[in-house]
Amino acid sequence: MSTTTHTPGPWAYDNARTGPTDAFAIFHNIRCGPDVLEERIATLTHRRSLDSWATAEANARLIASAPELLAALE
Repeated sequence: MSTTTHTPGPWAYDNARTGPTDAFAIFHNIRCGPDVLEERIATLTHRRSLDSWATAEANARLIASAPELLAALE
């Protein structure tokens, strides 16, 4: 049996609307002494339109919830 490792949760997402392409970043915060560092896990990009924005945000939310979904299955 193999052990799979991944970046521990919780994960979060944030968006940036710049230029003709929008992006969502999936990230995990890491404590380093008194500082909090942001570790980027993934970036989702898409072209602007109302439908694709809603779909991209839903995908980002789903990806960011992966650690909680995995915990629920274990």
